[in-house]
Amino acid sequence: MFERDRLKRKAILSDLSEDWSQYKHYRNNVNIAMREAKKVYYKSKFDKHQNNPNQAWRTINDILGRKKKDTMINELKLGNDTITSPMRMANCLNDYFTSIGGKIGDSCSEHTQNFGRHMSDNLNTSLEFTLHPVNESQ
Repeated sequence: MFERDRLKRKAILSDLSEDWSQYKHYRNNVNIAMREAKKVYYKSKFDKHQNNPNQAWRTINDILGRKKKDTMINELKLGNDTITSPMRMANCLNDYFTSIGGKIGDSCSEHTQNFGRHMSDNLNTSLEFTLHPVNESQ
């Protein structure tokens, strides 16, 4: 890689097509070597962890560039107020999530129809199937 970088500096300074051609050729060879090295590295990791699914998934996530995301909430805006105390934020979130179900339920219209009747009205009886007994030889 050092040689690749040296050739790039040389090509930039001289701006000659031969220098650019030499740099691009060397750059392509470095990229091919890096791809091959990665392939060998990850193949050996998969071979090493083939009986350990957790480690295999860690390797997959490493390849894909996935990292654990720890999101820390430093403040919570509630109306015009900004809450920074962790205890107050926890209580506000608790209040919200314990009351949201009732609020959504209140905003829905009342249904007087029994759910059993609703289900039987929409049930398609032509979609029935039967299981036949089987034995070990089948």
